[in-house]
Amino acid sequence: MNNYTNPYNKTVKFAKITAIVSAALAAVIALSYFFALRFDFDYSIGHFERGSALFYILAGAIIVAVALSAAVSLFAKKKASITSIPSASGAPTFISVFAAVMAAAAFISEIFALTSQRAPGKLAMISSIGLIAVVLGVSTLISDKTNTSKLAQIALPLAALATAVRILDAYFDQTLTLNSPVRYITMLAELSVMLLLLSESRISFGIEITENGGTARRAFLPFYLFANNACASLAIGFSVGALLHELIPMDITAAKAVTATHPSLFRLALYLTIGALALARALTVHKIIGEYIPSPFEDKKKDSTDEDLAETEEIQSEKE
Repeated sequence: MNNYTNPYNKTVKFAKITAIVSAALAAVIALSYFFALRFDFDYSIGHFERGSALFYILAGAIIVAVALSAAVSLFAKKKASITSIPSASGAPTFISVFAAVMAAAAFISEIFALTSQRAPGKLAMISSIGLIAVVLGVSTLISDKTNTSKLAQIALPLAALATAVRILDAYFDQTLTLNSPVRYITMLAELSVMLLLLSESRISFGIEITENGGTARRAFLPFYLFANNACASLAIGFSVGALLHELIPMDITAAKAVTATHPSLFRLALYLTIGALALARALTVHKIIGEYIPSPFEDKKKDSTDEDLAETEEIQSEKE
């Protein structure tokens, strides 16, 4: 089988192309979101102006990002397997350290802001407290010795759960109208962050050992590819666009409504770093995958099917 027809090599090539395109889509989402908020957003009703080209570009980039992530995920099914744990050395170490610092800063700033309110929202309080799990979870990604530790196996799922609570908080936020696109763009970005944390959580449980001695996360590679590419596009794109909106002054007082809907500045910086981790994972996926290794269940199912076919043929031959 040559390199062109080898399913593993075709998967690696598709995954590399997808990662590069995901980075480009992140830039498109970031710029279109920022400029759409700046020039084509009606702050009195919480919607983008009808016929806004910038909003259509933004929506199109998001749809393409999700579709492309799903496409590479489906393409990789039963064509390759994750055969080693992603290395924590190099860029992932720096990114994880910065993410832990941003999560800690977000926790302190959000708890301080909430405790100064008379009646802080329960969902907001829970998601802010959950940042402790995010701090611990991303801290375990700093070293190859800790990214499969018991702490990682506990903290990373809790971090994903805390992000899910933050998504619910964004949904029930009453600062903007319920059907405001800003609300759903925010939720999509945070959903991608949650998926990335779930992906890292799955990695923390190590590599499965097959009956024939091989190692592989067989059913995990499609989800790994989807989570990393979607997070790279959506989390980076949204957080950069939102940070530009928050940090570059505007003369419109009503813009504060969008600011209230957006996560805090430190949380946006956290999402940006998690998106950068996802992009780093997506760009280096070829280092951790290998030829597809069927699971023992698949082997047993195949053997059972072969036995059934042999038995059927034997019965037919006896009748003849």
